[in-house]
Order: sequence, then C-alpha cells, then structure tokens
Amino acid sequence: MRKRVQLVVMLIAFSIMGNAQVAEISSINGSEFCSGHGEENIAHLCFISGPPIPVSSLFRLEFKWIVKHDRGTWVWLTQSFDRPVPLPFEGDYVVEAWVSYFFAGNTRPFAFFRSNVTTVHASACED
Repeated sequence: MRKRVQLVVMLIAFSIMGNAQVAEISSINGSEFCSGHGEENIAHLCFISGPPIPVSSLFRLEFKWIVKHDRGTWVWLTQSFDRPVPLPFEGDYVVEAWVSYFFAGNTRPFAFFRSNVTTVHASACED
C-alpha cells in the first residue's frame, strides 16, 4: 500500500510540473504519403520510447490516438503501442497520443501522459 501511495504522489507531482512530454511517437514507414484508401495510404505510428511508468500487473495501459486534419479530427482508443492511421485526404495530419494508466477494475485513470506531436503529409499522387 505504501508503494502505491508513493507512486500516486509521484505522478501527481509530475502532473503539477506541467504537460511534460515523456512518450515519443513516430511514423515507422515515413512521413510523406499519397492520399487514398489503399494499404499504401496508411501511416503506421508507434511509440518509439517505452511507457513513462513501467508496466505492472497491478494496472493496464490505454492509448488515445488523436489525428487532426483540415477536414476533421479522429480519435481512437486502443491498448496497443501502435496505430495504423488512414490518410484519405490531401494535407497535413497532426498526430498525438495520450497514455493512460488504470488500476485493474477501475474506469478512471490514475495517471496519463502526453506524447510528442508528429506530422504526416499526404499529397495527391498521379498513378
């Protein structure tokens, strides 16, 4: 119990210090794509750094992937360190992710961390 209290106090201290970036995401298949609806029009984004807090059997991780484009914003909730992002429209896609930590059986996170923001560009390519 004492370790759990210390962990919570430490996480609160990190949260108070600001929106610290402690997780890093990147596209593993490049940052320039053609727009469309095929397999080649998908950016595969993943965490290239480990989770901010080591994973334990006491809690689970959940990832919120947020993709912003001129034509809308998409949000996915996953339990995976990576996410394929479709690129159907031309333009820049700004991607960020949030890592949330949940104790087993709880629906509210006890900690969450923001990733860096990365940009993926899709252009109209002629066949």
